[in-house]
Amino acid sequence: MIEDARPYFPYIWVVMECGSGLILHLDMSKRDGCETYFQEKFLSLMEGLPIWPKRIKYRKDIVEKIFGPSAKALGIEMVKCDRLENVEMMRKDFESKMNEG
Repeated sequence: MIEDARPYFPYIWVVMECGSGLILHLDMSKRDGCETYFQEKFLSLMEGLPIWPKRIKYRKDIVEKIFGPSAKALGIEMVKCDRLENVEMMRKDFESKMNEG
């Protein structure tokens, strides 16, 4: 183990259907270069969808920075929220599964 090494925490991007909480897409990236990587993945995902979302809900400003310009060009509204309940439930479920093993 490298002394004074920080743990690796990737950026995770999850696309969920708001009503059901169904995970439509999940991806992760190292922090360096994540903006370009996620922009490309977002556009690729939009190309493959039969219909586009009306809005994207997000909590952190970096999401607006990464996806805002493309969303605006596609006519998708960006909505900042204090809480994303489906994401919180997914995180709690993931953490409980990690603690089981």
